[in-house]
Amino acid sequence: RRISLQEASFHPDAGTLQQVTASLRESIHPHLLVFGTPLLYSVYGPVFMYLFHGVAWLLCLAVDYSAFALTPPESADWTRIAGRTVSALAGSITLWLTYRLGALAYHRRVGVLAMGLLGATALHIQSSHFSTVDVLMTLWTTWSLLPMMRLATTGRQRDYLAAAVLMALAAATKLNALVILLPYLLAHLARIRSAGLKLADPRTHLPALFGLAAFVLAFALLVPSSWLRPADYFGPEYHGNVFYSA
Repeated sequence: RRISLQEASFHPDAGTLQQVTASLRESIHPHLLVFGTPLLYSVYGPVFMYLFHGVAWLLCLAVDYSAFALTPPESADWTRIAGRTVSALAGSITLWLTYRLGALAYHRRVGVLAMGLLGATALHIQSSHFSTVDVLMTLWTTWSLLPMMRLATTGRQRDYLAAAVLMALAAATKLNALVILLPYLLAHLARIRSAGLKLADPRTHLPALFGLAAFVLAFALLVPSSWLRPADYFGPEYHGNVFYSA
């Protein structure tokens, strides 16, 4: 019997994410059927699902298949390939961003070395083949470090805002990315030190506070379930809630 990529898949989250992404055709709230009951799914944020859904739709323009259908096997295969395409592209872009970080912080040779080391890392290679969220989260967090490095030296408001939006994309992909708020704070403190600003002056912290406000707003727009259905989002009746992921 011919089996689909989904049946032969070796990542435990790929099948679930495919089902949850399919639910976006019915509602802006991604959900999963648990014992026949639709429950809001918040283990992972919806950003990967948005991109997965978009790539699957674009692929339908070139290939004759039914996106997110489990049968025939060809439809299941192409759907899984669409999700893996998102991860493969995210992993490739992350390599370039790693080069940019190394070049900006030190020298282009350092950037090439950093990119090469990441490209040879088994976990990055493996995760870039899976239809799941980890590499996409890494993309956003790596990208957010670029404006953080700039704001540490220039203090421009646009760098604070760029970092905020990228941090929101990361957290709306997987909540573990909230740890990126720490380097955001450290970059702000580095800016205060390099510019000789007064730590006790409230005006010194206005750019960072505007950035945090932009982060909250962007996260709310990306994850409408977090404020439209907060009880379901933060405490559904099964283990698949946002805290399970974190």
